[in-house]
Amino acid sequence: KEEGIPAHNMALCTLGTFILWFGWFGFNCGSTLAWDSSNAAHVAVTTVLAPSACCVTGMFVTRFLTKHWNLPQTLNCVLGGLVSITAGCSTLKPGMAVVAGIIGAFVYIGSSKLIKKIGVDDPVDAIAVHGFCGAWGVIAAAAFADEDLFRGAYSDKECDFSAGKNLSWGLLGIICIIGWVSAFAIIVFGVLLKLGKLRLDSAEQENVDESEHGVAAYNLMK
Repeated sequence: KEEGIPAHNMALCTLGTFILWFGWFGFNCGSTLAWDSSNAAHVAVTTVLAPSACCVTGMFVTRFLTKHWNLPQTLNCVLGGLVSITAGCSTLKPGMAVVAGIIGAFVYIGSSKLIKKIGVDDPVDAIAVHGFCGAWGVIAAAAFADEDLFRGAYSDKECDFSAGKNLSWGLLGIICIIGWVSAFAIIVFGVLLKLGKLRLDSAEQENVDESEHGVAAYNLMK
């Protein structure tokens, strides 16, 4: 049975999302450790458009599916849009950045439901946001890239612009990332499982803050 973990303060969740979004400008615009004014300006535009499109699309799709305006889902769509545009932030035209964000909303919502359906314990939808939307972002960067932006963002000497070739390399990269992460996750979590350190015991589950740190995180009236 699915059991949600509701946020204790949606205002703080919203603030945190906008802080992440603001930080993403530095991450995307300055990811090459250099500031190319025209390229950085274009990256800033796509870093606004994709998450905005993903946010609005996800908000209305969730409303259609659940009959409610779901703020946590909408905030996760913002993050999904940011992840979806990161790989292609410098090579997608503004219009395609919007398309990448719209598709990213469906990728996030669908993968979130899939993860819950197969019983994976992911209360904050990290796999849907960073895994599935990240994979979509790699595909979008290859499928939607503009040749002029591509060569301007990188270099004719370093890049061979070919949508089919770039898509093939992107898919190979996704497979390699999944393989690398899965292998190390199995090793690390397997060892923790054998040592009995992977999950909390029954006493810790009652109040892990008090059992580990000697004080409750929230002193709420009961």
